[in-house]
Amino acid sequence: MRSYTQRRVGPWHRLKEVLKLYQMHVHDVPCQVRELLADVANTRRSIEALLGGELVDKRVLEIGPGQKLKTATILAHRNCVTAIDLDFVARDYHVGDYMRMLRDNGAVRAGKTLARKVLGIDRVFERELLRALEIDEAPQIQLLRMDAAKMAFDASMFDCVVSFSVFEHLRRPAAVLDEVKRVLFPGGVACVYVHLFTSETGAHDVRVLSGQRDGIPYWAHLRPEHRHLVRPNSYLNEVRLGDWRALFDSHWPGARFELFREPHLQGELARVRQLGGLANYEDDELLSSVLAVLWKKPPTAPHGLQV
Repeated sequence: MRSYTQRRVGPWHRLKEVLKLYQMHVHDVPCQVRELLADVANTRRSIEALLGGELVDKRVLEIGPGQKLKTATILAHRNCVTAIDLDFVARDYHVGDYMRMLRDNGAVRAGKTLARKVLGIDRVFERELLRALEIDEAPQIQLLRMDAAKMAFDASMFDCVVSFSVFEHLRRPAAVLDEVKRVLFPGGVACVYVHLFTSETGAHDVRVLSGQRDGIPYWAHLRPEHRHLVRPNSYLNEVRLGDWRALFDSHWPGARFELFREPHLQGELARVRQLGGLANYEDDELLSSVLAVLWKKPPTAPHGLQV
């Protein structure tokens, strides 16, 4: 699915999107931070169970950290974290950074990031996050611009690789899975969260994500008669749940899967099905927002060779 940057959208729609994004980012920041810390704590426990020890003093790679480096900051509190992104991530207000972002990532990305900085959104979130972590300064993160499908790292460099709501945006997810396998140390753990395209929020339309639907029907992006109403805010590869499972199974044998379900949408789904909609989709892929994948790289291959 094309992103909104590839669609003709007027200035009024752009302004409405910016306002909704602002409301999402500034609403109850302490609550946002608490929820983020709880989510990362759960992820940490899952990783540690596979690692067989604490996720402390480890070499961690995050693929697609985002402009606010939220998860990377938490993990870097007690680990050595490297983060890679195709987008240029601006850490401050240097004019050169935004000129580079404008050149490499386009006017929409540069404008949204600059707006968040000027409005103080990132600063407020970071301050609250550091307060919750009980530290005075953000921990050091090695931030690199790099294609995850062609990483410039040596093999077996990282004890852990994580990625949160990024794989649904990848054009070559299979290549990224192979690269993760390569850069993981034998016995290391990969943890990936995929925001499912077939979920109710899977189109990444800001109006749906913010809860201000503007009359958009449920699962509109999957219903041909309503698809034209949807405006994704990023490129989406539209891979479905069954295909994700098959892809992970083929590249990471033995991977573990967990679905994060949204049972509160069961009634809406029943109403859509009564109208004959979504007949080609399973309940699991419609009522699950996220697929979590955990995989441990085998310590050694047959005959003692590292994999």
